[in-house]
Amino acid sequence: MLRYIFEFGSFALLKREIWAGNRPAVGAAFRLCNITDAGYSETLWSVLGDLVRINPLLFLEALDAPENLLIFGSGRYPVTARGVGYDERKSAAIYEMRMRVKALEVVKEAKHKRTKAACIMQLIKEIENLSQVGA
Repeated sequence: MLRYIFEFGSFALLKREIWAGNRPAVGAAFRLCNITDAGYSETLWSVLGDLVRINPLLFLEALDAPENLLIFGSGRYPVTARGVGYDERKSAAIYEMRMRVKALEVVKEAKHKRTKAACIMQLIKEIENLSQVGA
């Protein structure tokens, strides 16, 4: 069943809907994280990670949605997930993480304060880790 979502061009459509701010598509992507294997999960997390800069409020709303607590109750979020190309370019990955921090800092809604702080902390740790690699 998942093959039909991730192959045949369907995932490209889902990805565009997520980036366009389609709330049901974002919710579906977060819930798909429950049933996907490593490869598909990595793809989903990468797209959701990109959403941080595109629409940080929607990203936080989705993380805080009650139906997603089972997935992200551990406190590990897709906020640092990045797509192909960043592994080879450490400076680009660091820049992306810094831009995600800036995007999240713009969100002022009090109800997302705890999740926002956790995401920013996770991003800062990722920046530190990336800065130490090969140093």
